[in-house]
Amino acid sequence: MRSTLHVFALLAVTCGAFAAQPGNPADDLAKPFYVLIEALATDQRDARQSAADAVLAASPQVPPRLWHATLARKRKEVDRERQRFLAPAKVAQFAALLLPDLDRRRAAAIALIRDEVAYPYPNKDEAAQRRVDDLVAEVRALWDDPLAALLKQVPAAAEHVPAAERATADIAELDGYFARYPSKATTGSPPVDAATPEAVDFAEAFARAMRDAWQNDQWRSVRAANRQITYLDVEEQRHLEALNDYRALLGIAPLESDPRLHLAARGHSRDMADKGFFAHESPLPGKAKPVDRMKLEGYDSSAGGENIHMGRSDGLGALDSWCHSSGHHRNLIGSGYTQIGVGRSGRHWTQNFGSLGPYALIKGGKPAMVTYLEQALSVGDAATLEQ
Repeated sequence: MRSTLHVFALLAVTCGAFAAQPGNPADDLAKPFYVLIEALATDQRDARQSAADAVLAASPQVPPRLWHATLARKRKEVDRERQRFLAPAKVAQFAALLLPDLDRRRAAAIALIRDEVAYPYPNKDEAAQRRVDDLVAEVRALWDDPLAALLKQVPAAAEHVPAAERATADIAELDGYFARYPSKATTGSPPVDAATPEAVDFAEAFARAMRDAWQNDQWRSVRAANRQITYLDVEEQRHLEALNDYRALLGIAPLESDPRLHLAARGHSRDMADKGFFAHESPLPGKAKPVDRMKLEGYDSSAGGENIHMGRSDGLGALDSWCHSSGHHRNLIGSGYTQIGVGRSGRHWTQNFGSLGPYALIKGGKPAMVTYLEQALSVGDAATLEQ
């Protein structure tokens, strides 16, 4: 009531001043403004829209101070409600209610993928692959659309979420009214409170809370560092991003791109393409086994793994192929790995997995050789890649 009286007072003063100007139909303008103020106090969006149209129709040159003061009060009121609904602590509480279900779905999928009896290699059991696909799909359904799961599983969300969405829609509506003022002399813009949550709506805020509930700063740092790499080609980069997305889906730490493993991987892909073979064992001197090729590039670890693929030149296609081959699939979600090298040559792909410790390259103090390799690869190697 207090804010409404304030606007009525402002309306009286402004319209009075406006009436003193010859030729201005203040009386015709005042009535639509009274209707707009009343409409803004209701939940009837159509009525508010019609009232705003009537004000602008009454006078194309509505006084900026009057127009913005009328709307600003209502916007601040709605924004306070929106902040209450989108408060991080409240959203996190809802996320916490879904995490046990997410953990259960993940555990079921991971257990089957890692079960070498139920999901054997080489895998000729199509039924086992379908079971894996179904379990992963259950995880993805909750991961990609957590809001739908929340509304289905948590009764309290049935009231909270629609109210939050209405507040967000009301903000967008009021901002649209601000933008409709026809004069270039507009003196104000939508008054955005500094405390307004960054998320546009509850769905975005909730999805963010679900991801924040299990990620840590180190994992985010790895993903950010990988996106800044310049020595991968477009498909290799897309493949690396998709692989870590898949690991995130299952709650597994991301892999850090290592330029030494990348050299080993791309080199093996080229050798297979150039020499006409497809195998983990190479006929070339000094490159017989994956660990030999990794050591040759300076990555000295006996604990590693390798996936190879022939057939698809796109990164997403290669990843999908490995997700439908049990042994390769187990490598993709290996929790003991911390680094990876991805390299392709045409339709040949190689992944080399390493485990030199938790994220050795983002801790600061990279080995001088690693820095040199990154610089050398970013300048020359990608340019010679067979597209």
